[in-house]
This record gives sequence, structure tokens and C-alpha cells, in this order.
Amino acid sequence: MLARLASVILPMVRAKLPCLADCLPVCLTAYSVAYSPAYSPVYSPACLPPFLPACLPAAFVVRPPDCVLEQGRVSDQRQSTPCVARQPAGAAPTRTTMTLTELITRQAQQLDAANVAFGHGTTNAFDEAAWLTLWCLGLPLDTPLATQTEPADPAHNPVISPDQQARVAALIKQRIDTRQPAAYLTREAWLQGVPFYVDVRAIVPRSLIAEVLAEGSIDIWLSSETHRVLDLCTGNGSLAVLAAMAWPDVHLTAADLSTDALAVARINVDKHGLNERITLVESDGLHAVPGPFDLILCNPPYVNAESMAALPPEFRAEPDIALSGNLTGGTDGMDFIRPLLAQAPAHMTPDAVLVLEIGHERPFFVAAFPGLEPVWLSTSAGDDQVLLLTRDTLTQWQGSHPGGEAQTNARTGGRP
Repeated sequence: MLARLASVILPMVRAKLPCLADCLPVCLTAYSVAYSPAYSPVYSPACLPPFLPACLPAAFVVRPPDCVLEQGRVSDQRQSTPCVARQPAGAAPTRTTMTLTELITRQAQQLDAANVAFGHGTTNAFDEAAWLTLWCLGLPLDTPLATQTEPADPAHNPVISPDQQARVAALIKQRIDTRQPAAYLTREAWLQGVPFYVDVRAIVPRSLIAEVLAEGSIDIWLSSETHRVLDLCTGNGSLAVLAAMAWPDVHLTAADLSTDALAVARINVDKHGLNERITLVESDGLHAVPGPFDLILCNPPYVNAESMAALPPEFRAEPDIALSGNLTGGTDGMDFIRPLLAQAPAHMTPDAVLVLEIGHERPFFVAAFPGLEPVWLSTSAGDDQVLLLTRDTLTQWQGSHPGGEAQTNARTGGRP
């Protein structure tokens, strides 16, 4: 249908609308109509007539022929579109065929040579290259690949054409040039085997609390009376979605200060069909959330000032508000956590627990809360990055540290 539409429109616009004529052959006859979420910048030639967007499906727009990632048809299985762009200037030419494994190995070498940083779903160049290559070629991300000890199954190691190689090279070049996390380029991240949409409005999901939920590490602190759960600092909503999947009988409130992050969370709540069980709330900490809750999950901003200054570009591409724990004047990364612990008991039922992620900040946490004895939960990153506090533990600690909440409020303005 699009090809027929192009054949009708092109003759009419070539003379009077030259800029549109340049992009129509690509965008229509090559099926390169782009999916564009509402927030995205949209290519719109000055001469674009108003009737053209109206004749395209909703949320699809015309884009120029040199767009790198957005062209192509949207896959029903993905939040973003496998790249189908032509090779940009500067990408290494590819003239010979090679296998999938050979292509991934070559792209991993490019990433290693560029000294890019990992940590947003992968920990090394080969895994990152495999992710981007498989996504770009529209192949399953769990495609079995060759290892040092086992050759690839020929059925899963197809020959990749020069054109396909060029598309992958263009994506790898974009990863190197922009230093954006791969998840921002693909607009897709996975947590505990569950796919989530993500873009630059929200932090790339990687919380260790997801492991705790999947492994049932905190189930012994819960009961049949656990019905109301708060995911504070929800970001793209991934923990709220995973909690809803883990406990089918609970209702969740997912709160965040960032309206941009909540817009991304809305996409994921809708994607997983959880609209009736997850309520999204804009809240500065605990200020606007209803309560009390039987369980609070929180992956807050906690990175200390020195570590923030040393973060590689891939991490600085994420919103500061989701990372820095120093936004109210501190340096130890505890600016959000101090008022949270002071105010949490008032938002918790008598048997409630708070599960809190603090990353590599345990020394700062211990210094900020002397005498507080949490339960440290085991994760793949160690036994000192996620902790659990009961309401009783918090109230007893506050009782033994009179004036602690007043000092917290004076330092942070009462947040959250």
C-alpha cells in the first residue's frame, strides 16, 4: 500500500515540493516509515503539506533518508525498531560476508578499542556487541553463540551479508560516538528476563532489588496481609512491574519526582497490562504517596559526590536526579536516604519492611546511621548493597537517636 501511495504522490510533489520528494522514495517505497514516540524530535520539511501526516498511521511520521535507528517497521515484539539505516560516513566498509559470530567478535574489538564503559545490562565488549548486533539484525537476543570451548551451531550462526554488516557497524559507531548506553539506542532493557522500554528520560533499569524479588529473598518478612506495596523512585517502573508479577494479589503505588520518568513508567505499565494494579504518582519522596504500606521498595539516588565526578560518559548520560545522592548539598550520597529513614515509619504498617538499595555506599551509610542494624541481603554483586529494615528497627533506632529527624530535616529541607 505504501509503495502505491508513493507512486501516486511522488509525481505530484517533485516539482513543487523538492525536499519532500527527496525523502518520500525512502520513507514510502522502501517501507521506511518511522515510529516516533510523542516526545521525539520529528523530521518535518518546511514544505511538508498538512495532508501527508494525516494519511500515515497514528504515531508514524516521515523521516529523512539518513536517519540511523528510527527507520523501518515496528516489530510487535519490541519497543523499538531494528535498525535498517544505510552506512554513515566514517563507518568501516564491509565488502565480504562473514558469520554472525565473526561479526560480533569484530564489533567487540571496535568497542574495546574505543574504551567504552559497560554496566547497563552487560559487563564486557563481547556481550555488548552481541546485544547490539542481534537487536540490529532482528534476531532473538538469546540466540546461542559460539564460545571459546564450543563452536557455534550452524543453525544459529548465519552468514551476514555486507549490507547487514554495514547496518551493524553504523549502530556500533553510534554507540562509540555518542557514549550512550546501548539500552538508550535500542530503547529496550531487560531485567530478570522481562523486557522494558527505556529512553533518556529515565535511568536504565538494573536494580539489584530485582534479584531479591525473583529469588524470594524477602518473602519470609511478608505475609498474607501484604497487600499494599510502594515502589519509591520507580524510574521506568521496572521494579513495580516485577513486584506485581511476583505477587499477584498486591496493589502497587509507583512514585517518582520526575514526570519524564513517570511517562516512561506508564509505557511499561501499559505494555505489561498492569494498569489496574499499579498506580503512578508524582511525589517528592514520600510527600504525595498514600499510605500506610506493607512493603516499601526503594532504589534511590545514592552515588556520593566523588564517585559522581568520576563517572564515565555512559553513566552521565542518565538523569542526574536518578543517580546523585547529593542534590540538597551533601557529599556522601545520603541526602535522599536520611529523610527517607526518618519519615518511613509513618508510612508503614506495624509489620512492614523497607527494602533499600545503596550500591557501593555501605561505608557512607554506616557513618550516616551509626547504630542502625539492617538485614543485609545477598545479591550477585555481594552482600552489602541491598538492605532490609523493619518498621520496628527504624522506630527503635530513632528512639535511641533523639533529635536525628530534626537534624535530617534541617540538612535536607524535610525531603523526602
